[in-house]
Order: sequence, then C-alpha cells, then structure tokens
Amino acid sequence: MVMEKLNLIFISIDTLRRDHLSCYGYRKNTTPNIDKMLANKGVVFLEHFAPSNCTLPGYTTMFTGLHPISHDIISHNNQWPLQEGVLMLAEILKKNRYNTAQVSTLITMSNKIEHLKRGFDKWEFDSVKYNKYLREDTLYQGGHSTPASRINAQALDYLEEYSKIYETTKQPFYLFIHYWDPHFPYQPPVEFEKFYDKPEHEKCNPNNKYLAQFFSCPSGKWILEFALKDKRYKNVTDPDYIESLYDGEIAYADHHIGILLNRLKELGLEQNTIIVLTSDHGETMSETNNYIMGTRCMFSHVGLTEPNISVPFIIRAPEIPKCQIKGMTQHIDILPTLLELLNLAKRNGKKLSFENLIPYYFDGVSLVPNILGDRDFIPASACELGINSDNPEDFESCNERKALLLLEHTYQTYRAIRTKRFKFIKKVNGIIPNESMPNEILYDLLKDPNEYMNLAYPMKNVCKIFNEIIEKWVKKLCEKFKKTDPQIKYPTTLTIWNSYFEYDFINKNANSKFLLEDVIEL
Repeated sequence: MVMEKLNLIFISIDTLRRDHLSCYGYRKNTTPNIDKMLANKGVVFLEHFAPSNCTLPGYTTMFTGLHPISHDIISHNNQWPLQEGVLMLAEILKKNRYNTAQVSTLITMSNKIEHLKRGFDKWEFDSVKYNKYLREDTLYQGGHSTPASRINAQALDYLEEYSKIYETTKQPFYLFIHYWDPHFPYQPPVEFEKFYDKPEHEKCNPNNKYLAQFFSCPSGKWILEFALKDKRYKNVTDPDYIESLYDGEIAYADHHIGILLNRLKELGLEQNTIIVLTSDHGETMSETNNYIMGTRCMFSHVGLTEPNISVPFIIRAPEIPKCQIKGMTQHIDILPTLLELLNLAKRNGKKLSFENLIPYYFDGVSLVPNILGDRDFIPASACELGINSDNPEDFESCNERKALLLLEHTYQTYRAIRTKRFKFIKKVNGIIPNESMPNEILYDLLKDPNEYMNLAYPMKNVCKIFNEIIEKWVKKLCEKFKKTDPQIKYPTTLTIWNSYFEYDFINKNANSKFLLEDVIEL
C-alpha cells in the first residue's frame, strides 16, 4: 500500500463519550455529519478507550503512542515536563516536510505543557481576530468554553492557506483541530437544544429530588456555581434534561465539523487527506455509581468509569474501505497507525519498523493490518505482559491483547486494568491519605455494566492476580526510559480535594452473589 504525501486532519471533540454518537448506536441523532462523512466512509473502532480520564494525559498519548506512565503527563494540570527524548506527532511530521498547525486553546491551560506546541509552525490562538464568534448569551469567554464556531473560523483559514500550498507544491499539511464542545458547562445554542424527549413539565418537576440531593454535596455545588449562570438550569430537577444539553453540544460540534469537511471537499482535498476523529476522554452523566472522595459526582469526568474512558475513534483515508473493527484499542495505537497510513513507517512482510522515526518503541500497535482485513484480532504490544520486548516491532507474532492499563492522577490517584469482562481499580498508596475510599474496586462488566457492585472482597484472589499484573506492567513501562513511576514520584494536582469531600461511598458494604468460579478469563 502506497500513500505518499497525504495530508492529515486530526479532529478531537473534547469530553466526548462514545455511546452518545449516533454512529455508535445512540438512539438520538446527535452526529449526522460525522455519521455521513466519516463513519459511513471510514473505519470505526467499536471498543476504543482513553488511557486516563483527564485532558492532558489523553492528548499526550494520542500524539506520542506512549502510555502516561511512559511519557509522564499523568494529570490534568501537569506541573512537570514530558519525559525527555519523547517525540510528538507534529515533530515527526515536521521532519518529513509537513506544514503543521493546530487550532486549540490547550496550550493556554498551563505553561508546563509546552510539548503540545512542539513541531507546529502555527499554534497561537488569535483571541482578538476571532472574538466576533463568541456568543454574548452564554458563558463562552475562552478556555474550555471556546465554541466550535470560533475554532472553525481559524481552522478554515488554515485550510484555505494550506490548500493553496498543496496545490502548487504538493507539500502536505497536518492540521490538529480541537473542539471543546461538549465540555461542561453544557450550553448549546438554542437551535441545538432539541434532545430532551420527555414532557416539558418533567424538566422542573418538584417531586424529583435527585438533583437537589446532588447539588447539596461539594462536587454538586461546584457544578451548580456554573450552571446557575445559565437561565436554562434554573429550577431544573431532571438530570435527563442536563444530559440533553450535553447532546446538544455534541450536535453543535458535529454541525461545524460538517462545515469543515464540506469545505475540504470543495477545495479538492478529500482524496488526498486522512481524517481522524477521537476524544481525550468521555463524560459521566447521572447513570453510574461515580464518586470522588466519597461524594457523588455527576456531569464530569472524575473517576475511571466506562463513560469516562470510552471514546470514539474513526479514521477516513483514501483507498481504505469502510469497516468496523472489534477488539479493545487505546490512544497508544493512534500514532503508530497513522505513521503507517502516511507511509512513514517501513513494513517488511509482517514486520513493521519505526527506526527511522523514533529511537524507542511505542506502547501501542499499528492497526493497519486490522483495517485492511489481514488480521482479525488486536495484538498485544511490546509494553504488555508476555511479549518479548527484544523484538517489539514484530507485532504480527504477538498474542491477542487481553487488557488495557488505565490511570487517574488529578483528583485522586488510582490505576486500573480493564479486560473484556473485568475492571480492577486500585488506589496508589502513599499519594492520597484518605481512608474513606476503598483501596481496591473490582467490577464484572458483563454482569454489572453500570459498575454498581464492588466485588473486591468476595473475589480477593482475582484482585491479587490483577495487582500483580499492574505492578509488572508499570515496571516494564518505566524500564523503557529508566525512570521512576510518575504516580509515585509526582503529587496529584488537587490533593486539597482529599479533605474537602465527605464520605458516602455506596460500595463500602456491597454484598455479592458472584463466586470465584464465575471468572472465565482475566
């Protein structure tokens, strides 16, 4: 397969959970443009996951092919730098004569994340030039409330500029576009406020006390502080209405992605451009048993819940047939996949080499053989247990991937392992001295997909196995760069939350009828 001089448009919709896209089976038509222009013409990965529940670890993993344990960006407001020697996607493409630009306010979040600028010719967000796209009737004032209309205005300017260069010189471009919608606060324009499917009187039904109880706890008060500035939240008692505003935000972003992709086609670049769509992490609504330091948490991405880590991943590329890929994939797989699609990685038979691009091996694998139908399973990578790290590039000889490694290190410090059936979460001792939260949590995702029942006590033997796997896995990741475990080395960003929240953890005394014999495969 030869794909020379292809452009790359990398689209990320922040805080986008996979099961709220209509192309992933959502009952509401939230993403008609993504469905028509990407999913119906490209590759849809059905079981894709973020490595963490926070922004910076997610984006850094997308652009490095490394797990947060490897690259050191493990928290939301990281106060320490990227692991020395690690290259970003833009740096790799710049060395291969790509014009590079990003449209994102990510770089304004912290002066400690300069790695997100690396390799980009243009990355500054012109807040003055594009202020006309702000809406006065909302909280949009920049930062994570920057609307899709404002992002699109600059993205389209870059697209016009680079299309002219590509037309005359065939020099390819890489454009990273980061839409903050639907990050909280959920404030879609009125025309996208159309997803509440209950009678209007249910929105503020005084008999529904569910939200009132939540807004009385610390995490709820924080959300209410933002929400009360929008008149649509006044007297709301139904959490489904707030969720419908989240859906409206998704539809709003989808609308502007449609504008972008239509312009790409008008410029004659559709057949010369790879388009990627994903998200840094998902979002929990009100449906799961999600707690932070013992207090209920909704409409956020705190915790390693399924809604927080389950994100979309779609690729549309020239000469690539439409298909759906089953099997667990993660952000660690995105970069090696793109480098092979861009014809920058060398494949000799079954062996794929990145030696000409990076001086180390990725934690993920290229998914191109799966896309082309040459492989019917997702292989374990060099960083995963049981794989010979002396031959990390011979991915075709690897065993099937059985698990994913996850971490949380912002509001609380946990690491987890997720298999097809189980999710095991453990607190990293010595980081947060809070005894109110359990040290271990085990969910059977097949029998308990909403993660209500903690099976850690009745299934101690399973927890012991997972504990050993996690420790060996982390050790192997750290050995790559001869480094210290960053979750032990660096404190959490918001340890003050440790004493701020009250304890009310529903799983503390959870009973279980599950038996160890129920374990089929770890």
